[in-house]
Amino acid sequence: MSSSKSLSVLVFSVGLGLILGFSGPVEPREPRHLALLIGIADYKHFDAFGEPGKTDLEAPHHDVERIRLSLRRFGFDGEENVRILLDSGASKEGIAQGFSWLASRATDSSDVVVVYYSGHGTYTDDLDGDEALVTRGDEKDEALVPWDAADIHAPEQLVVDDDMRVWLGALGTSNVTLIVDACYSGTVSRGASGESTITARGPIGNMEPGAAIDPLSNPDHALITAASAGQLAWEAPLGDRNMKFGIFTYHLTRSLDGASPVTRYDELLHDLRKRVQARVDTAVGGRIQTPQLEGEGSARLFRLGGDVPHRPFVLVLDAGSGLYAVDAGAVHGVRVSAIYDVYPPGEIEFGEAPLGHIRVDSVTETHSYGA
Repeated sequence: MSSSKSLSVLVFSVGLGLILGFSGPVEPREPRHLALLIGIADYKHFDAFGEPGKTDLEAPHHDVERIRLSLRRFGFDGEENVRILLDSGASKEGIAQGFSWLASRATDSSDVVVVYYSGHGTYTDDLDGDEALVTRGDEKDEALVPWDAADIHAPEQLVVDDDMRVWLGALGTSNVTLIVDACYSGTVSRGASGESTITARGPIGNMEPGAAIDPLSNPDHALITAASAGQLAWEAPLGDRNMKFGIFTYHLTRSLDGASPVTRYDELLHDLRKRVQARVDTAVGGRIQTPQLEGEGSARLFRLGGDVPHRPFVLVLDAGSGLYAVDAGAVHGVRVSAIYDVYPPGEIEFGEAPLGHIRVDSVTETHSYGA
């Protein structure tokens, strides 16, 4: 293997149409696969022992890493196409800027967008009455809790579902998949304390029915959430190393990694519900957490018509002295002695023999190393 070039199993290129000082048709470009990934664990005004809905969390950074790697095999890859907002980067203004970035990149109807959120959510009084127009009796707006919120029920401090509806409307594509790992996220919301190693993600008390972002207002939108309107969503120690993950996110990534090029949203949800409930029964004493799907269940994942790689992949980088770094670590399930096949850049079929193999001999949270 070359010591001067990085190795990967996929290179995603974007063709740009340019206008060079004259009017006329713009050359079509390749569709962009864009992802905005948000994870908030260390809140500005919360701590580990706060009241329900106002605690720091442990899992969101790990959740973001797992979902980032799982989305890569569907073409969501590269710094120009994937933006990650963690903790202080996910203030209310930071999240608004993240959606502005999406709008600047998702300018064509063929573009594909995923928005993922892991952190606290909440509910607040619906000031304009729009929720009751969708679900009779619903007087609450569901909201995400940005890093800098102090009052989890003050709409001006939150990212309410109405905000996101406006931001999504500014995109040049309607092919949007929203994924929310938080309590009450079937209507949206992560936070009440449970057992010492188990944490719920949302304030207790919102049992109103409703719709988080009303994705059905656009038939191409899909919303996958960790729980229904009246349920808590949990984070817990998972995997061989008992690292904290959102139970929903951990099993969602396993379902995505096992998906085929023709897997539909409803098939993913069926597999995901079985995985999540089996774990919640064990970890949280028989409580129920039921992932939800809104949108066209019969559509293929992310409405992708073409093939996707048949198995997950990671980047392999030359670390010098005969060692190589693998762009995945403990949060992705990598273990010491794992063996990776190495393919040249641009390979997506994996039908030919690999260039070689790497055996992992050390693992950090997000990277691994071997020869």
